[in-house]
Amino acid sequence: MTAEPTNRDRPSLIAEGAGAVPMGGKRRLHALFGAQSFWVTIVLVAICAVMSYREPDSFATEDNFFNITRNFAFIGVMALGMTPVIITGGIDLSVGSVMGLVAIVCGLVLLKQPIPFMPDWWNEATWTHSWWMALTAGLLAGALTGAINGVLIAYVGLPPFVVTLSMLSIARAVAVVLSGNRMLYDFGPGAPAFKVIGGGQNFALDFLPVRLSNPRAGSQLDRRAGQPGEGAGLCPVLAVGGACGHSERRLVGLGQ
Repeated sequence: MTAEPTNRDRPSLIAEGAGAVPMGGKRRLHALFGAQSFWVTIVLVAICAVMSYREPDSFATEDNFFNITRNFAFIGVMALGMTPVIITGGIDLSVGSVMGLVAIVCGLVLLKQPIPFMPDWWNEATWTHSWWMALTAGLLAGALTGAINGVLIAYVGLPPFVVTLSMLSIARAVAVVLSGNRMLYDFGPGAPAFKVIGGGQNFALDFLPVRLSNPRAGSQLDRRAGQPGEGAGLCPVLAVGGACGHSERRLVGLGQ
């Protein structure tokens, strides 16, 4: 025996006939037109269209497209990490200064001339000025500042606003001291490889926009809090603040 479909299983129609539109489609359109991101996208497309019409030789070019993506992709990468932090009630004011500190650390490693505060064996060795050492030093600098923030917030119990505001000033001051308040530009042989990895082009694609799209795609994995057999264990941070318990999912209507 088969159960007769109920009214709940049938999509409601706005009007009878071939041109009827399911209510679900109407709700989706209403949600689309009511979203701020939709209208921001429309304005962006309009601006691009106007600028392409008025300045076709300078704006609507491949070089300008890659230049824009290189200039703003790193901000998007930082925003990916900031989004769940802000959603869950936290804040991090130090991301810009930490990024500057990491850049200074990488630049110092790649410099041709010796670093005054480093020992002679470091300045004389070749491997200490390689691209992979610059990446390692930059990652360690970022991880250290993040660990300090995390310990003070999660274990000491200090407010995130106070901790990250302090780290903003500290990271900026450390960057100025390390660089001697000067521009870093005379790099060694490891700089070209570092540039290719950090912002160069390969296969007609800019690395930074590609890296921006990859974690963003990963962050979209199964926002339904994981029904059995459908990504169980993943949790929508926006809905339940990171709690993945069965009762929390049920209370917000994301599971049975």
